[in-house]
Amino acid sequence: MSTTKKTMYEQVLTSFCAATFLIDICSVHVIDFSEKEAGYSRIQAQEMHELSVTESILNIVLKHAQTNGAEKVLTIGLKIGELSELVGECIQHYFDYMSKGTIAEGAVLEIERAPIIFECTECKNTFQVSLSHTKDFTCPACHGAKVTLVSGREFYIKDITIS
Repeated sequence: MSTTKKTMYEQVLTSFCAATFLIDICSVHVIDFSEKEAGYSRIQAQEMHELSVTESILNIVLKHAQTNGAEKVLTIGLKIGELSELVGECIQHYFDYMSKGTIAEGAVLEIERAPIIFECTECKNTFQVSLSHTKDFTCPACHGAKVTLVSGREFYIKDITIS
């Protein structure tokens, strides 16, 4: 990983706000779901690999645990958006492996999924969608095709329980 890229990741991954440790991989996107190529709408999702994400989580947790004089990290609360493409079981598996021999060994990741919520840019209606039930992201109120993603891509550390 290049020094510039590493520094960028460190800046994003070590953002700290009150009692929340924040990993923000999402900014507000306006997505146009009007029919384009071959009649299909497309979302281009930013992919993040679970291994590198887990390494960042561990580094942040260890840094803040040590700063606060922790002897042991017990739980780590994560909020992961439904569109994040991150698999909770993989993150826990990698975390278990990578945390061996640290004060975070044996910590449980408590994962809360954030729903996919859009806002219509035309009528300002907000609505939730489920990828397992629909691929139609047009506004149910006005049938507008231009929507803004409000929720669903977030990924952050909500809390850390230490002893």
